[in-house]
Amino acid sequence: MRMLRFRIGRIPVEVHPGHFLFAALLGYQSLGRLDARTAALYLTSWIAIVFFSVLLHEMGHAVASLFFGYRPTVQLVWTGGLTHPNAGGAIPWHRDVLLTLAGPLTGLLFGGLCFVIDLLAPPLPRYLDYVLGNLIWVNVGWSLLNLAPVVPLDGGKIASAVLIRFFGKRGFLFAQILSLVFCAVGIAWAAKTQQSYILIFLVMFGLRAFGAVTAYYRGEIADPNSAAMIPLKNAQVLYDQGKLPEAKQLAELALQAATSEPKLRSGIHHLLGWIAVKEGNGRAALDHFSQIERESVEPHALAAAFSLVGDDARALSFWEAAYTQHPDPTVLHEWAGALIRDNRVADARKLPGVDMSGAYTCAERVLFIRGEFAAAAKVGLAALEEYPSADTAYDVACALARAGDREGALGLLERATELGFRQRNVAASDPDLASLHPEPRFQAWLARRDNSTTR
Repeated sequence: MRMLRFRIGRIPVEVHPGHFLFAALLGYQSLGRLDARTAALYLTSWIAIVFFSVLLHEMGHAVASLFFGYRPTVQLVWTGGLTHPNAGGAIPWHRDVLLTLAGPLTGLLFGGLCFVIDLLAPPLPRYLDYVLGNLIWVNVGWSLLNLAPVVPLDGGKIASAVLIRFFGKRGFLFAQILSLVFCAVGIAWAAKTQQSYILIFLVMFGLRAFGAVTAYYRGEIADPNSAAMIPLKNAQVLYDQGKLPEAKQLAELALQAATSEPKLRSGIHHLLGWIAVKEGNGRAALDHFSQIERESVEPHALAAAFSLVGDDARALSFWEAAYTQHPDPTVLHEWAGALIRDNRVADARKLPGVDMSGAYTCAERVLFIRGEFAAAAKVGLAALEEYPSADTAYDVACALARAGDREGALGLLERATELGFRQRNVAASDPDLASLHPEPRFQAWLARRDNSTTR
């Protein structure tokens, strides 16, 4: 799904489409029997109110992070928002408390201002009264709820930071027990007053806290004050943002710090394994995955790692298991691509719902990453014969150029042109075509290209 991305000053903001959908679901139940036009106006206004208020809350966290010299990023997701301080190191507990408190305090201040306006203003038209009333409710009511000492709400994060500061690892346990007690009381109240949405969230948070308590007594919780925890958390944030080199550097620092914590080291190896997969280094991925203790590794992670090292025969069973667990189109086509690389094209075609064009693309890409350029070109040529496209022809030209077949590469560039390739600047700067740069035919081919966006 496409994200909405923009910046507010120095702060990048990313909004998931599900944020608007969830707000619409919350607002729909309060529309009553309004006519369609009025209902649409009120629902759109409600979604805008939620978007603005949640963004305002997260900007409170983010501005406080800027004040301390961090580089925050903001995400609005399904049920709320997330602000990543991106401190680059350990955040002192008192700063953590202030950063966390800044969000709900910003909402309370804005909601209080709206309340004063509501008190002083003359009677407003129904629509404006609706907007102002909901701005007060969302910013004041939700901020107060968010200060409840329930993990993962802001109040729970503050309680955790303080309790861990004074009681160490036991503070984590105390924070989860406090969450459980508050959830139990809140569930009873929500059930009695028929607050269905609050009830659902409290049940979810209560189950989460119960799971954390049981994990603590099973010895599965690392010391929150460990020197490895902060770099690991920051590495996970960077990984989620696609900043793989930076994530890898921090994760390796965390691994050096977690010398005597097997559970924590397993988590770090898991992250480093995924980073290696994303970087196309299957050998390093398998090495990290092999050092994970008492935890299973996702089948698609192992499948990708074995595919990257050239062991497609072994990867196939993991691709099948991964698709059985999660029937995702991406996994399906990676599975089909592995079958193609294993010379089982007919079996790939039999997979239900497979798009062979996508399967060929997956097969060729992995061969290219492995440095098997001639094999990648062979697969690409088979795909081109069956599914001719400018993209495929250009990719085959790159593979042939890397394999040392200049004549073949130049011929495929001409074929790409016939199929609609026009991006001169892409070809001129592509390192995969570097071996063609001295060729007069390549320079002549470039000279004939325009630089439109068609490829």
